[in-house]
Amino acid sequence: MAKNPQVPKLVTLKHAEEVAETLEYFQPILAFEGSAKVEIKGVKTPKIDVLKEPQKLIEIVEKRIGPIIKKRRALEETLTIQVNETTLPLNPFAQKFIRNIIISIASTLKEATIKGDENVSIKIEQQQKTSK
Repeated sequence: MAKNPQVPKLVTLKHAEEVAETLEYFQPILAFEGSAKVEIKGVKTPKIDVLKEPQKLIEIVEKRIGPIIKKRRALEETLTIQVNETTLPLNPFAQKFIRNIIISIASTLKEATIKGDENVSIKIEQQQKTSK
């Protein structure tokens, strides 16, 4: 999760010295959160004090995450399993569960780059063995 580009992070800091290590380990970072005592210099990532500037956090999330959420909501996803000529009924939970398993398996394959908006197709067919 730390370097997964699909998961933006909000990082809480206690000391300014944590910035360099955090930038190395976590990506992408939406914002740093810390008290007014923690000063961050030379970093483009915004720093907010959530207790004093809650609206600023809301604006950052809406600006960076809002478009991603809208795009995901706009996509209509379907998952069907067909055995011979019969389509098996799947409720939304089963569809999401099976989809996540398939995407997880595919993501471990050497040539796979998973972003979350892929079209995946799996087909298993029985082949007649030819006798010689």
